[in-house]
Amino acid sequence: MSSAKIILATRKSPLALAQSNMVAALLSRALGTEVELLKIVTAGDRQTEWSLEKKGGKGLFTSELEHKLIEGGADIAVHSSKDLPGEMPAGLAIAGYLPREDTRDVLVIREELTAPRKIATGSPRRRLQIAALFPGVEFCEIRGNVDTRLKKIAEQHLADGTILAAAGMKRLGITSWPGLRFTPLAHTEMVPAVGQGAIAIQCRVADAAKFAPFFDATTARAVVVERAFQNQLGGGCHTAFGAHATPGTLYFFHEKTGCRALPLTEADYAAPEAARRMLQEAPTAMSKTAPLSGRRVAVTRAREQASELSGKLAALGAEVVELPLIHVSKEISKDNLADVMLELGSYDWIVFTSANGVRFFFDEFFRLFDDIRALGLLRFACIGEATGKAIASHHLKIECQPKEATAEALAKALVATGSLDNAKVMVITGNLNRETIVTLLEDASAIVDCLQVYKTEQTDLSADPAARDFRTRGADAILFASSSAVQSFADQAKSLALAPGAKRPLAGSIGPQTSATMKQVGMPIDFTAKTPSLDALVEALVKKLG
Repeated sequence: MSSAKIILATRKSPLALAQSNMVAALLSRALGTEVELLKIVTAGDRQTEWSLEKKGGKGLFTSELEHKLIEGGADIAVHSSKDLPGEMPAGLAIAGYLPREDTRDVLVIREELTAPRKIATGSPRRRLQIAALFPGVEFCEIRGNVDTRLKKIAEQHLADGTILAAAGMKRLGITSWPGLRFTPLAHTEMVPAVGQGAIAIQCRVADAAKFAPFFDATTARAVVVERAFQNQLGGGCHTAFGAHATPGTLYFFHEKTGCRALPLTEADYAAPEAARRMLQEAPTAMSKTAPLSGRRVAVTRAREQASELSGKLAALGAEVVELPLIHVSKEISKDNLADVMLELGSYDWIVFTSANGVRFFFDEFFRLFDDIRALGLLRFACIGEATGKAIASHHLKIECQPKEATAEALAKALVATGSLDNAKVMVITGNLNRETIVTLLEDASAIVDCLQVYKTEQTDLSADPAARDFRTRGADAILFASSSAVQSFADQAKSLALAPGAKRPLAGSIGPQTSATMKQVGMPIDFTAKTPSLDALVEALVKKLG
């Protein structure tokens, strides 16, 4: 490895340079060493008229970079992980990955269309899966950088749409495009490519240990499992194959088997060679003996939160239809955040009412502090099992968590601690949180401040392909895990109305607050989880459907 500076080999495309600059910045900070980019035009970049499917697209974008490593002309190479072939050249290794971005594919279509007739993509994986969403659709190829392809669709109408990786668009700063509509596709609709969303850092085997500590272990363990399946199935550019590992579930797609979802255990992560065994067990795991085999279940959680519930249902044999009725995003007042963080040590309690609040609060906390001890002697209280798990993931002790997941129950439990008289309490909220918890704590003589860290908004599903499928075919059941999703469903009732002959679903609720909203909007409740948790909701569904 160079002593004076690190030479980083990269493609010259805008996306490749954006990714390489991220790696260069990380290593420069971590090692205090200059990182120089060696920009290379690969065969895939030069031969823009080639069909990637026919020529074997993965090696076309990596071989020149790998050759520079082997001959000593570069110290590291940066790749989109999904571009890497299954087999690594002799003498080279993956040192690690940056933290993974959004792994989904995005359907991009001209905004005046409700359904595309011609989709531009050279990926066999994408073609087969999108054909299931839009039967009869035709395919073509449009080569070029992302902005070039978007211009050709929006302005020249060379196709009705295309499929792009969400991670790449985010890294390029592309969140919209004039004349085009972007719709992220759930993992149950489009299984991503192996390694999608991950930036891989490749080096010589002898240097791997020097670089490895600076990269993300969570991303590495997921991609290692995905690549193990790729190697077992021989997935390459010519094969329609995808695999995506999430906590507890592996989604995979193959042209011969279609989509599958299998339970993924810690043992599978520890021994990726278990991929062979899991594939052999797949037909059994997805057989008609599975309790939800042949059942269609609609999930109404936000897209960024749906994968856990969808995975649980798919592993039980269900066909999952994701209807993301709400969208959750970070929204924090910088002034309020600064005030809270400056006085963080003065609070006695911090109260979380949702896992979203935990996630966005600690995103900001760790951006400002590098030591969990900056929290001081804060005590933690929360509502709900998922919220408790989110807090515990930071190795923090929860001192107040009532069995009943309601604001009233939490306030009562906090009062019972005898610690609220003149105590300073910080309640972490979203834009739709009720004032109940604040009022009850103030009635108990606590001094309460609120910090909003996220907002929940309704998602317009009128043009969503999954919603179109739901309207056409219906489902056996529809699951609600939040009051905001119920309200959004009620507000969009006309655009979600079932067609004649579509199956009317049974409606399931995760708990008391969601049920109260369902009653308020006049929605029937066919079954309710015993406790407000995803596992209990799935259990209630299985029991109801028999």
